[in-house]
Amino acid sequence: SLLSRGVFNLKKIKKGNDYTLFFEKETNRLSHFIYESSNYDYLICSFYPEISFKKVDKNISYVERQISGTIESSLYISFSNNNFPVDLVNLIVDVFAWQIDFFRITPGDTYNIIYTEEVIDGEVVGVKDIKAARFTHNKKPFFAFSYDQGLGNDFFDDQGKSLRKTFLRSPLKFYRISSKYQKKRFHPVLKRYRDHLGTDYAAPRGTSIFSVADGKVIEARYTRNNGYYVKIKHNNIFSTQYLHMSKFAKGIKPGRLVKQGEIIGYVGSTGLATGPHVCFRFWRNGRQVDPYKQNDLPQGDPIDPQHLSAFNYVKEKYFERIKV
Repeated sequence: SLLSRGVFNLKKIKKGNDYTLFFEKETNRLSHFIYESSNYDYLICSFYPEISFKKVDKNISYVERQISGTIESSLYISFSNNNFPVDLVNLIVDVFAWQIDFFRITPGDTYNIIYTEEVIDGEVVGVKDIKAARFTHNKKPFFAFSYDQGLGNDFFDDQGKSLRKTFLRSPLKFYRISSKYQKKRFHPVLKRYRDHLGTDYAAPRGTSIFSVADGKVIEARYTRNNGYYVKIKHNNIFSTQYLHMSKFAKGIKPGRLVKQGEIIGYVGSTGLATGPHVCFRFWRNGRQVDPYKQNDLPQGDPIDPQHLSAFNYVKEKYFERIKV
């Protein structure tokens, strides 16, 4: 509808979302339609004196929570068994992505996390962020503290070193690794063994795919095996490739410069694929390599000396609470 343009796309009304209809008492005439478009807002359509649309944000309160646990089989199962918010799993995996291989966590590994919970009308609707965390893997503790040096929140260890690399760990915000980089994997479509030189991230169709670093698009096309895919050159050493997209993001074509975190396409299952996912390929000096084993990638900036005392204050605020 032209009347709702700029407020809400009526084509995005979803099956299963709650709505309420209000009628005038005197005439029994429909006066308002209220639709809960998400956990965080709702749409009000008024019919009189003229049709109008308004989107209203719900009042969110933020509550600091702390959880801890011991791994028996996997991080996800540990969270599920303890009724911890599973939204935190992807967040904590991203925080320690370059320090810990979560495919190889072992029984007895422990975690302690302080995070912010989002609450609306007394109901928990999501997780806002992580304040601090400790994950002990093979008896070695890893620490993470959130701090903003003026460019947005980032994570640092207890020595003030950045936990971030110049490359994002994953091209998706929320994902599940369905297949790792490996030699001689049984291909589900071809029904034979062949090298799988990428990492498959399963996600719902249409999920946004991000460039993991600044770079220049050198390929954006379709092939029978790769489906719709994009290849980005980041410098003279590194390139990345994103396969099986449903479509490219607007304006993505060879020659386009992209920034880290910019949307370049959307998850699909084009080409040789059994379900919606993105096959992420990491190239180093012209060879495909396992991105999770590139331990010498450039690191993000450490805490600036002028921020050190403020960072230490934040660190000490949480350190005693998560160290055991």
